[in-house]
Amino acid sequence: MNIFHIYLHFPTEGIEQNIHSEEDIQQYLNDITILIDRADCEKGVELYYEGTNKDNFVSNLADIADLGSFDLLTPETTLNILLQYAENWEETSQFVQKDFIYKVWDLDAQQVIGDFPCMLKEIFEKQAALSQNETSLYLNIGHSFPFRRAYVAASFIPIMKDGKAIFPQLINIECVTDFEGLEKWLTEKRQNRLLNTTDGRHQENNPAYISGKSPLLYDLRIVENQSHLSELLKTAISDQRERAQISKDLINYDSQKGKYIWFENENAHNQYHCYHLAYTRHHAQSHERDILQEAK
Repeated sequence: MNIFHIYLHFPTEGIEQNIHSEEDIQQYLNDITILIDRADCEKGVELYYEGTNKDNFVSNLADIADLGSFDLLTPETTLNILLQYAENWEETSQFVQKDFIYKVWDLDAQQVIGDFPCMLKEIFEKQAALSQNETSLYLNIGHSFPFRRAYVAASFIPIMKDGKAIFPQLINIECVTDFEGLEKWLTEKRQNRLLNTTDGRHQENNPAYISGKSPLLYDLRIVENQSHLSELLKTAISDQRERAQISKDLINYDSQKGKYIWFENENAHNQYHCYHLAYTRHHAQSHERDILQEAK
């Protein structure tokens, strides 16, 4: 399985330029929520944040005047909920500032820069030790980097490490800044997903159907159905907040049938069989399986 190490970096300057009311900040937080939720719901993702950076972000939001009161959640509470399963990398930092020099190559100015977020140094150290099925990403929310034009266009940041006891090292750290960039990166990096088109246990008109199983509402013998389900599998997501079987499986919404569809992982080759969630809790539309109903 692919492992994605995604490092979140929150903007700490210029936030007030686009926020002039409580409605603005709620929309701003909603956009950030969608972005972090998308990252967290990708199968195999491990999220990281920098505690100091998060605290500065929250503090700057609180300093913006004339926002009024929050009827539901404060910005700090919202972020704490979003990051409840993320790791504060500052608590287990890998880079050692005093022993090495880290520099970023500024593609705009064509020169090295020494003043940049420590998170990039941490990613450098972690990325150098990743296994073949692991990759890392710097998710720089809101273009908060000072030399952003060229590196956003290139989708990577060249960072160098030098010291007395080592040869100079250069690593390109991949980065995105928004939802579209994140989605594209995940699509390119994830392992190919294979649909099991011969499994009949969920097809009620199939001799292999097992009574009580949630039904698959398509005939898998039809090529068009196989194609449609394969496309749904490509864009299906997980729900990492459950951290159990669901983290191995995937979920999508099938608009043709008006029901959620569950893709159940079968093996290390990333093959899945699927079925619709016709049985849901309290007969309501839901992405959660009703295990008790399925067992009847």
